[in-house]
Amino acid sequence: EIVDGQYLMPDAMLPTGEVLVRDILVGKRYCEQKFGIEVPVAWAADSFGMNAQLPQIYKKAGYKWLAFRRGARADIKESEFLWKGLDGTTILAHWFPLGYRAGLDIDKWEESFVELNKFASTPYILMPCGSGSMPPQPEIIPAVKNWNQTQPSIEMKIAAPKEFFQALESSRKRFEVIEGELYDDELVDVFPQVCSSRIWIVQGSRECEGLLITAEQFATIAWLLGAGYPVNEFREAWEKALFVAFHDVITGCGVDEIYEEV
Repeated sequence: EIVDGQYLMPDAMLPTGEVLVRDILVGKRYCEQKFGIEVPVAWAADSFGMNAQLPQIYKKAGYKWLAFRRGARADIKESEFLWKGLDGTTILAHWFPLGYRAGLDIDKWEESFVELNKFASTPYILMPCGSGSMPPQPEIIPAVKNWNQTQPSIEMKIAAPKEFFQALESSRKRFEVIEGELYDDELVDVFPQVCSSRIWIVQGSRECEGLLITAEQFATIAWLLGAGYPVNEFREAWEKALFVAFHDVITGCGVDEIYEEV
């Protein structure tokens, strides 16, 4: 199952709201054209915090559920909850207590299960396997079979994220409602640093975003008056803007060589 479905996984705090929307539009259009699918799960695995407008943006974009890694506040005691946005929109969210690689190390599955079970709000637990730029692990299949033989009281299944969220909903659990931005956790001291690291990237990105939106507005006026509309040029420009909005680019958290293209 393809998750997230955005063009690139952006940082959810630094880009403008329009950029976050375009990231979804460009990515979802690609998934629909290439694979004929509608991606149901927003997968914000690496953003440096989650802004309070996202429930509305995700729901309007057609997402049913959200899984995210960073930002959960100290008052959040369960890994599943209804996240309420600024306009009142809610989305069923799952927070990764151990990150998106909780099941990567097979030898630590029992340890991971114990920790994840502390936060689980239902009998269903999500233990993601794999990591960025990593193919599926073939050893997962025999490892799951071995788990079910040695842990008969705890069934493990290989499943898509969609199936996990459907199981949550079938539990008829009354999930806690959490409001506002999610900008906490053990990395709270790091979050402000990525806002100022390589500040020229953030400043230049914001300037280009404003110019691009303004150019679209005037191009639309010109089109209404009979001129042609530069579809390809705008698509290429937006793809460059979305590249800069990527969560490890706009945050300036890498080594110097990464930012030569930026």
